[in-house]
Amino acid sequence: MRILQLVAQTKVGGAENFGFALGSELARRGHDVLLLANRDNGPLLERPLPPGMSARALRRTSRLDPGILRFLWGALREFRPEIIHAHSYEASVWGRLLGLCAPESGVLVHVHSSRFVRNHSRLRVLTDRVLFHRADRVLVLNASQRDFLRKRIGLGPEVIETVPNGIDASAFARPDEFARAASSSRPGDAVLRSVVSVASLTDVKNHATLLRAWVAVRAEFPDVRLVLVGDGPLRAELEAQCVSLGIAESVEFAGAQMEIRPYLWNADLFVLPSRNEALPLSVLEAMAAGLPLVATSVGAIPDIVQAPLCGLVVPPGDIARLSAAILGILRDPQAARRMGAAGAAEVRQRYSLDRCVDRIEEIYAAILRERPLLLRPVSSPP
Repeated sequence: MRILQLVAQTKVGGAENFGFALGSELARRGHDVLLLANRDNGPLLERPLPPGMSARALRRTSRLDPGILRFLWGALREFRPEIIHAHSYEASVWGRLLGLCAPESGVLVHVHSSRFVRNHSRLRVLTDRVLFHRADRVLVLNASQRDFLRKRIGLGPEVIETVPNGIDASAFARPDEFARAASSSRPGDAVLRSVVSVASLTDVKNHATLLRAWVAVRAEFPDVRLVLVGDGPLRAELEAQCVSLGIAESVEFAGAQMEIRPYLWNADLFVLPSRNEALPLSVLEAMAAGLPLVATSVGAIPDIVQAPLCGLVVPPGDIARLSAAILGILRDPQAARRMGAAGAAEVRQRYSLDRCVDRIEEIYAAILRERPLLLRPVSSPP
């Protein structure tokens, strides 16, 4: 198959990471894949590409830059995809518009973010009711996204597919040298080494609540560090909050990182305090690295964590419950290791990239069966 993967930007995020990983795996399976990013603003495409996959990104001046149309239309005419797979809301708008220009192509929209449900204005709802007619399938990650599409957008159940995210769990398995470092004991084996959170520094990720909860954690365990991997518009505000709370020396702002695995491998606990989520890849990656979790009970997280099997879940914004959960795991390293082992097994069994791509390939094939023109050979020009 000729498959176009469309992402909104090259700044690394969950949807962009998944689009790249999916395209790479599809290329390894023998498909011809083109990854398009309609905003070149980050390092996503610096990663090596497998044979059969190519990638392009547009340097643009604004969201209304007319170069976007030339960029996408030119790629569409040259590549002639059988499938257009768009990730995230902005990319899905362009993907559905491309589908209107190429009626012979199947169109698949992938809903990654919880913001799709929360931040949908009335105008967006009305626009989507029109544009979604050009989507052959819509992939969602959880029940709230599915219910929103059915009740607010009016999509039929036959169009919506629930496909959990998947990752290459083996790529996140902790190497021996990191395993030895992370399991090194302190006096009495009572204190774990560090706590890590991987998330953009934005309001929805709710780091402010985590920092307030960290005051109680530091009071009991003054030598445990909190490492925040990610960047965003709230960084200066959060750094100032650390100073005002008297915890600045125990909190490290690591910034945005292309390679997050060493941060996971050097940690003993992963925390995600988000107000909203869909099915965050960062949680799956932390589990694959063998980390116990403390996360909020939003989106698909409770189903993933299965508390207390792989970690603990708390209500979003509850400072006392968040600090208590973190402290509970810090006090019991043996239980933390059991949770981490259970989480790694869970990811391998239920959230592998192979399993996810198998299902998506099946959906592509179903779309092609519904569009038999795609299977006809292209006639040579006279």
